[in-house]
Amino acid sequence: MSPAAAAILLHEAHRRGSMVVAAPGSTSLWLLYAIVFGIELAIVVGITVPFIVALTCVRVNYLPKAVSLDNVLEDGQEPMQQHRTLLSRLLWWRADGSPRIGPEVQGVLPMMRRIRRMEGMRGLYRGTTLVVVQTMVDLAVALLFIGSKGLFSGRVRPMRDYFGFSGILFTVVASLVSLPLDVLVRRTMVHPRMLNWSRPQDSLACILTTEEYHQPWRIYQNPGVVAALLLRQFLAGFVTMLVRHWAMPALEPIPDTMPAGPDDTSFEGPNSTMLKIHFFGALFFFVWVLLTLTALVPLDCIYMRLLTQMTSPSHANVTASAPAPYNHQSSGTDTEQRPMLDADAAEPLISIRPCIEQPTSATTYFGVAPVEPYLGLLDCAQKMTREEGSESLARGATFTAMGYVPPIFG
Repeated sequence: MSPAAAAILLHEAHRRGSMVVAAPGSTSLWLLYAIVFGIELAIVVGITVPFIVALTCVRVNYLPKAVSLDNVLEDGQEPMQQHRTLLSRLLWWRADGSPRIGPEVQGVLPMMRRIRRMEGMRGLYRGTTLVVVQTMVDLAVALLFIGSKGLFSGRVRPMRDYFGFSGILFTVVASLVSLPLDVLVRRTMVHPRMLNWSRPQDSLACILTTEEYHQPWRIYQNPGVVAALLLRQFLAGFVTMLVRHWAMPALEPIPDTMPAGPDDTSFEGPNSTMLKIHFFGALFFFVWVLLTLTALVPLDCIYMRLLTQMTSPSHANVTASAPAPYNHQSSGTDTEQRPMLDADAAEPLISIRPCIEQPTSATTYFGVAPVEPYLGLLDCAQKMTREEGSESLARGATFTAMGYVPPIFG
């Protein structure tokens, strides 16, 4: 769950809980409400996690173009220009049909079937524990932003209060707080084998480099990750809500008002004008949503690649390959607890881009040659297009639209 989604969830939560806090001695009712909220959260997580796992695997799956005899030209021969229709020129993400190296799984649902076939239903819930922790952290940050006074007063803050400096500060702080957990979640979902988070130390060693393991703040130094995250959060959350506030005020929640007193001669509150939808405002907002989606889809694909990229071997591999006197996991007492090396895994679910020399099945199983790591957001986009084609920047477009459009029109 994104920080913006957490804020909206709490926004609606204390709207529904306003009558509870208004009643005296409502501690038991609040406890009941918390239980109901927990059940709702469990249902949402149970439904969405399999799709998140499959979507992450689809976007991270590295499918470089293979060199075939059909693509080899004789000396002096000019390449044939393929005829492209107007529609194909507009659909820049159209697959070019070139042979690929790696497991070609087209779409989220086929990836879900592959995961279930190889790992069972348990594989569809990779990283569920971390997803729950991340969701609770996002909700806690959103709660701090809304404020306990506003939450327990039973009154809803107007959406315009989220704009300005406070809205920008919330977007930045919430995104940066959630980033380390997002790294752990995504790397767990695409790891060559299933990790057991009941042993967090071993799992962390498998998905973090030695530098990240000993100095967690280095996660923020991974090339392009912070820039991609903030750009996405501002574009999909803060800026979109600002445009909606200006162009489609009828979509915003009607602010709460206190009832007029018996001696009041005038009353100012919600009225029918707030529900009017202007044609040009609606048209502008619709165009904005389409343009934003066009930018969000490749941005999400780039963000997933940058999150899961490891520019040096995992801490578990480094420790296991160290000389015996320095290998803390080579003692007899720790033999049973030693985490299985990445290279020990069988066929992985997906192919991970081999930007370093390390013995992982996800980078060596399919015979992909090592390449240079992504150096930033734009460099990642260029290398993805050059190595895998433009369609690699459009994976999961339907699910991005499903996650982006309903909340802003709700």
